[in-house]
Amino acid sequence: MFLINRSVNAAEYFDDSRLDLWTRLMIQLISKKQTLWNRPYATTALSVPQHQQVLDKITLIQTNIQIPIVDEDWPCQPWLEIQQTNLLRDHAPFVDDFTHLWLPAEDGERYVMSKYTNTHDDWAYIKMTFRGTLMTKVTAVDHLLGVHVTAANYLVTASREKLPVRHPLRRLLKPFTFRSVSINYGAGRALFWPNGMLQRAFALTTAGMKQTWEFGLTQFEYATFPETMAKQEIDTLTLPFHQDGLDYWHIVYKFVANYVDLYYPSDDDVAMDVDVGKFWRYLGELSPAPLPDLTKSHLKDFLSQGIFLVSSMHNHLGTIAEYVSDPAFCPSAWVEGELSARPGNAVRLALIMSATGFTQPSITEDFSHIMLDDKAKALVNTFTADLYAQIKVVDARNANRVQPFQSFNPKAMEMAVSI
Repeated sequence: MFLINRSVNAAEYFDDSRLDLWTRLMIQLISKKQTLWNRPYATTALSVPQHQQVLDKITLIQTNIQIPIVDEDWPCQPWLEIQQTNLLRDHAPFVDDFTHLWLPAEDGERYVMSKYTNTHDDWAYIKMTFRGTLMTKVTAVDHLLGVHVTAANYLVTASREKLPVRHPLRRLLKPFTFRSVSINYGAGRALFWPNGMLQRAFALTTAGMKQTWEFGLTQFEYATFPETMAKQEIDTLTLPFHQDGLDYWHIVYKFVANYVDLYYPSDDDVAMDVDVGKFWRYLGELSPAPLPDLTKSHLKDFLSQGIFLVSSMHNHLGTIAEYVSDPAFCPSAWVEGELSARPGNAVRLALIMSATGFTQPSITEDFSHIMLDDKAKALVNTFTADLYAQIKVVDARNANRVQPFQSFNPKAMEMAVSI
């Protein structure tokens, strides 16, 4: 297995002469960050908004997507660290000579490196390539492009640029955009750029990465989770994805709807808020999919869906380490005909999992100190209580499921796209 045990230095796992220069040096850098990491908690790390301003940004290469570079709660990555990683990314040789194989029963697993031919059953190979291809799409398009640099990125950018620091919607969105700028800035440089972590681990050329971003943006549409479920037209069986997901959606929607009602009793109140109008128009300009007209109902739906995406869907799409840790089950790249990724690719994919595995504030943590008044704080407390009650519901369902499903279990969910 290639998941990194946090109690063991990462370098102890991967100090292997079969690995290239970039991989070995990145192991050292990530290992150091693991050693120095202090888990943030919402009560201390999540700060009250201080400024409304146009944010400095970079444009992700081969796209028109802009991401801010200065986080409101988290210090900027040290200049020297940025230069180190950029230097490695841009100048370390991009080498895979396809000669390094697995050793017999390596690391306790039994990877059988073999070729399929027309005389053999290739079902195992077909299954592996399907899983690996699906994982590439989920990771690059749904997770990275969709949740990180579309949903989380535009929520944090629009709220910080268009909403005053004491605006109720700024306060509502603040917990759910915690550390989003910091992680997206790092992910942008590490994953979008040619020769970065993504390209070194996945089977994508530079042109292929550009095509992936372009394809992904054309596929996005704005729809709430209940609307997505209805379009799927699955009514012959109960899927945990639907059952747990719809429960969580309703918990979020209840919180958001009551919060919006607190400050905007009517549609006219929403329409007369100049800042909300600026916020909505700016989001409409940024969104790859058209947004509906601004109404109180549409505002509730949009805010609920945004929180749903950056918390539960980020959890659902991002927790794939269990699948990719076996290079023979769900590889990110492979030599055609072989039933496993090669060692270098497997380790580089494990590095991505390790670099995105630093613990962040849980969705169940108290963020009431961000709210403007006692009524809003009471809504936060009710939201938290609803989440804890839902944990018991999902745990009870999982006890009777063939395989536990944790994507929408609040106890396994982080508050924001913060890693």
